[in-house]
Amino acid sequence: MITNYKEIHDDIITLVPVKRFSFKSARLIGLSFIFIASIGVVNLLRSSVYQEAKYALSPKREVQAQESLPTPTNAPVLKKSHEAVYEAGQLGINPLYSIYIPKIDAKADVVAEIDTQNENLYLDALQKGVAHAMGTSHPGQGDTIYMFAHSTDSPLRVSEYNAVFYLLRKLEAGDSIIVYHNNEKYVYKVSQKIVVEASDTSWLTKTGQEKLILQTCDPPGTQLKRLLIIAEPNS
Repeated sequence: MITNYKEIHDDIITLVPVKRFSFKSARLIGLSFIFIASIGVVNLLRSSVYQEAKYALSPKREVQAQESLPTPTNAPVLKKSHEAVYEAGQLGINPLYSIYIPKIDAKADVVAEIDTQNENLYLDALQKGVAHAMGTSHPGQGDTIYMFAHSTDSPLRVSEYNAVFYLLRKLEAGDSIIVYHNNEKYVYKVSQKIVVEASDTSWLTKTGQEKLILQTCDPPGTQLKRLLIIAEPNS
């Protein structure tokens, strides 16, 4: 019996360090997973928090929302045909094709004629700016102009793909949207804001009337639905 007690005692003495090591290892692994998850959450929220804070802290944009941008006192005197080029340059976007939304201070180049069914093509376009849907019209052509900037397959990539139109939901009727195309400036006024199913492609159809439709994901960073902003030419 004494021998048996001694063997049990020895086994316990041997197992204690092993159990301690296993416990510490499990705790370390658990903490590692928590750290990685925290990094993921921070990455997810980084862009959204930045965009919301930027919007909240920015001064009211009554001046910026006008159709004409403020002209610096040292700006050169330009012909009317050159004003759009100068304005786009001041904003840091391409006068050949770009978009500027004063209220949310969103601005980006537009990548034209992107096949909405070609994932590789539109994902590449969304890394460069806002995509223009192939087959829809361009400013001044008198029909539907469809542009989109949305996240792809994961909320974790919202900062990579969705930042341009992240605050699109802030727009209301009457807000201005400016598009520069072929060195000309086109001003549109928001008329509608609606949420549709992700599978709804009916808005890509031409109607014979010029209107600008901007699309992004809703809620931001998901693929659940689509937020559409519909704007009419400023008469």
